[in-house]
Amino acid sequence: MASIATRGGAFIGGRWVAGEGEEIEVTSPATGEVLGSVRASTPEQVDAAVRAAAEAFQTWRRTSVLERVEICRRAFTLCQERNEEIAQMIAREVGKTIREAREEMEEYTADHFRRASEDVLRHAGQVLPSTQERNGTKRIMVVHEPVGVVAAVTPWNFPVDIAGIPVVYGLAVGCTVVWKPSEHAPLCAEMFVELLNDAGFPFEQDWFSSHFEFRFPLVGQITQRGIHRSPPQDMYFKGALFLNTLRSVVNDDQRWWKLLHDFFQHFKYQNILTEDVIAYFNAQLGPQLGRDLTPIFNQYLRRTDLPVLELAFNQSEGTVAYRWKADERDFAMPIRVGTADSWQVIQPTTDWKVMKTSLNKDTFDVATDLFCVNVSKQ
Repeated sequence: MASIATRGGAFIGGRWVAGEGEEIEVTSPATGEVLGSVRASTPEQVDAAVRAAAEAFQTWRRTSVLERVEICRRAFTLCQERNEEIAQMIAREVGKTIREAREEMEEYTADHFRRASEDVLRHAGQVLPSTQERNGTKRIMVVHEPVGVVAAVTPWNFPVDIAGIPVVYGLAVGCTVVWKPSEHAPLCAEMFVELLNDAGFPFEQDWFSSHFEFRFPLVGQITQRGIHRSPPQDMYFKGALFLNTLRSVVNDDQRWWKLLHDFFQHFKYQNILTEDVIAYFNAQLGPQLGRDLTPIFNQYLRRTDLPVLELAFNQSEGTVAYRWKADERDFAMPIRVGTADSWQVIQPTTDWKVMKTSLNKDTFDVATDLFCVNVSKQ
């Protein structure tokens, strides 16, 4: 029987990384057939995985409970859809009967996601009377918080079910995970990791660097039969980043909050299209900003790639050239550059412009915490 195509590495920081350790040949204990091969991670790669998980924890722990619950529910649905293919791999890889492998997936593994999505909603603290004073006026508050990185080392006999206990519940309560599966069952472990990633743990892009990658635009193309696809799983995250960017473009919080209030009042109880939203913001902000906002909305809502601020430094002349690289030909958006202590607002377009600067490539910053953009420095 043909061998299985494998990644042969580790899933670190949102992407597959080729293993740099010894090659491990995976054979079926039932038939002796070679199913595939993987490469072990080196100690240095394990350290990198722990660092990535620790960095990811700072963001994942602040993800709302409801967001994590929704991801668990998506994972439960995906697990039900993929139960059979993972069960088949478990049977081949560890020698279980197919009946036992299906039981592991259907009765145990899938249920971890359902239980986690329910249990995390019931997490509650306590307020207790203090027993240290006689006046009874003090109270002790007990709260539950995610503790950090979970280290999971799991055996071969229930390769996915047992892994699901620390991995699923750890992620559900806001921790991140470094998982070492059994070297006797790496192939079904790989399939389980793919399931977690597809469900959204911890969403489709690497949140933990300054470079964002989106697989799908927020708004689908509308045809006579309706929108041609479902919204992306990370639509709320991407929408929030865009709103924060638009808020930074307005650069006047009092006006921004009034604008959102008036927007709600204007459209409440109505079914509206993206074009209605763009027209409203153009009418309210266009004259003030002196620009048509349509290319900005189109780039963020209808395109996959974020705009890239390209910077080309000429240190000998003390200048930096800048422009937007974007899918929308007329894209233009102000942005703050320089240093956090002294931001300067520039007005890039898709054409090159040049400005004087005493800063170099390493010290010249872009306010990417205020504007959801990517940056390229040369």
